[in-house]
Amino acid sequence: MKKIIILFVFGILLIPDILAQKETAHWHFGKKAGLNFINTQTLTSTALTGGVTLNEMPTLETGFLTTDEGCFTISDKNGNLLMASDGSTVYGKTGNVLISNLGGNNTSTQSGIVCPAPGYPGRYYVFGFYRGGSYAVIEFDSNQNGTVIQTPVALPVQGVQEQITAVRHSNKTDYWILYRNNNNSTTGSIVALLLSSEGLSASPVTSTVPSIIGRFGYMKTSPNGKYLAWNMGDDEESNAASSYGVAEFDASTGIVSNPKSVSGYITYTPWANYGVEFSIDSKNVFFSVWGVDDYGLGYEDFGSFDRYAFGVWAANIESFKTAANPKTTLRKIGNVCENIQLQSDGRIYGTVSGGNRDGRYSLFVIPDPTDDINSIQLLEFENVFYANYRPIAGLPTFMASFFDMTGEEPKSFVCAGNDFHYAVEVSLAGTSLDPVKLVWDYGDGSSATEQAISSGVTTYKQVHSYPSGGNYTITVTPYRADNTALSAITIPVNAVECSFRTNRMIRHDMLNASTKAVNR
Repeated sequence: MKKIIILFVFGILLIPDILAQKETAHWHFGKKAGLNFINTQTLTSTALTGGVTLNEMPTLETGFLTTDEGCFTISDKNGNLLMASDGSTVYGKTGNVLISNLGGNNTSTQSGIVCPAPGYPGRYYVFGFYRGGSYAVIEFDSNQNGTVIQTPVALPVQGVQEQITAVRHSNKTDYWILYRNNNNSTTGSIVALLLSSEGLSASPVTSTVPSIIGRFGYMKTSPNGKYLAWNMGDDEESNAASSYGVAEFDASTGIVSNPKSVSGYITYTPWANYGVEFSIDSKNVFFSVWGVDDYGLGYEDFGSFDRYAFGVWAANIESFKTAANPKTTLRKIGNVCENIQLQSDGRIYGTVSGGNRDGRYSLFVIPDPTDDINSIQLLEFENVFYANYRPIAGLPTFMASFFDMTGEEPKSFVCAGNDFHYAVEVSLAGTSLDPVKLVWDYGDGSSATEQAISSGVTTYKQVHSYPSGGNYTITVTPYRADNTALSAITIPVNAVECSFRTNRMIRHDMLNASTKAVNR
């Protein structure tokens, strides 16, 4: 009798699903500045930063905003712009006004953020912040047209400063909205509000973290949801009212704990703490320094400046957290750049206040933020912006989970003794630093598989059969041409001994591990 062979294809995307989506494809900020990560270009960095050529660099687009600092944007999963905001006015895809007073202020470092509504595709919560806070709800149709279904209402806890971030709950469905809740800049308290399919919780989780001090500057959660970092200064140029550091975050409870911080400025006044960012693998942290005047506003007000007094510093998180003096773990990777933001391509992009230093309107890039600290470099690309379309101080604030590269536990299982297909997506920057091969380790003692990376190919697949039931971990490690290993991607696999019932008149080859050898 002819055998019927049943083939199950079980695909796992080891790099996060968000990398195949494009919610962060458009950035609007500063004075009508915009970056488009859909329509890209090839650029070469300045000779001073090595003359490195990068592919898939963003192009300039006209933004809707004129904002000194705070802003946020979001696109749909296909990269179509949905909205942009300075924290006060929310603009739709064509620049039409959706909300005229969300409650934020464009002079607030992080004047707002947008977060998907759990369980409601196309629906978003938008938050506005400036020493007080409110939120509204907007729903978008398939043509990216937005309708306000909840006008702004006050948050259940007020008294915030200028910092807000958001990250996914450990259940991978809900979200945490985190912001500072303190009535002055010298004490630290973090409020976490749960956003679920039932709405925004009115019962906050509050963590007292006295070492988080400062008025302006950024606070962000890591893409994997395990850390909170901050870098804050003060208008009075006071070391006593400034700090930078890293704390642990529990994405299941919303609690911030075990802070490791440094009081004071990274460099010397009037160059204030400002930007902070994580590498996409959540292993490194970056701090940037901003030149400020007596009003906390920097950029072109300085006729001359010390380019070596400000820039970007990097540290390995574990080294920073365990060092007796965390400041000793910092390594300066470049000058001039004053603000930084991660993108889903794994790069960190940066700008200079006002967009212009020494007559240049530059965009800065850290192409490999996951590298060893001593290998990381900051590149400068001149004349990306123009006088009327340029950064001022702030860059868009995004929910950190848009950049999460942690493999999620599969919601289904594989049957031991049967072949299943696994896939990984590789994003290439177009430089000599790109990986040239992948090494697959299936975690079951079998031989690793080596797979070459080809130009123009982004998805790589392997077929594997687990010999018996159990919990396994697939590890995929990219390697460069010099055999340097890059950050590995891991994901758990649940292999079970399957029991099948079929029509007895039909033979089949879908067997469990214990019967496969006997029946074959």
